[in-house]
Amino acid sequence: MQFRDRTEVVNAGEIIVVPKDVEHNPYTKNDEEVHVLLFEKLTCLYGRI
Repeated sequence: MQFRDRTEVVNAGEIIVVPKDVEHNPYTKNDEEVHVLLFEKLTCLYGRI
């Protein structure tokens, strides 16, 4: 996970929590396939139109 000031490596079986309002950029090396699980409140409007 790339943040403005650092990069955190998340290995298989690990989890990372990104605090609210923290700018981040998830990416993989060599276009690896990953699975992502998001937890959001029902009131979150992200991605809803």
